[in-house]
Amino acid sequence: MEPDESKQLDPARLTKWHNEYFSQLSAFLFGLLRNHSLVEETVQTTFTKALLSGGNVQPGSEKAWLFQVAYHEAMAVRRKAGIHKRAVSRVENQLRATENSGSHSKSRPDENLLQSETAKEVRAALDELPGNLQQVVSLRIYEEKTFQQIADELKLPLGTVLTRMRSALQKLQVVLKRDLDQ
Repeated sequence: MEPDESKQLDPARLTKWHNEYFSQLSAFLFGLLRNHSLVEETVQTTFTKALLSGGNVQPGSEKAWLFQVAYHEAMAVRRKAGIHKRAVSRVENQLRATENSGSHSKSRPDENLLQSETAKEVRAALDELPGNLQQVVSLRIYEEKTFQQIADELKLPLGTVLTRMRSALQKLQVVLKRDLDQ
């Protein structure tokens, strides 16, 4: 076996690691993430990575290895949350700008017609999305649920829900740009 190849961890050894380090790892991650559900997800990801590639870890360095993996996973979660927060903020700002400009244009039927046409185009673009993406967008926009509530309702990891929303937004952007170009 080449040195860079990952080796699975023996399940008995994983259980030992879990029993020894779970509490400390959870406390460490809570200090970084400040969110119990994100901590649970990150601990789960950490131990999954331990199972898949922890067989290469030298005896005696298990704790350091686990904490390093957990730290990197937590930083990835924080980056995703930051990206999501900026995207939501951008959308909210755009909606406020649309609402503000809409309140000044009530006397202009051409702008009302344009808004109506845009709404129809967005609905049509939403209909082109795959069902799993439509479901996340619908729960987020129409039912105003948080991503965590959506994840809980659909029994999916938070990361999956965020990825589906990001994919949906990217696909909507492509579809709407295509329709604009036609």
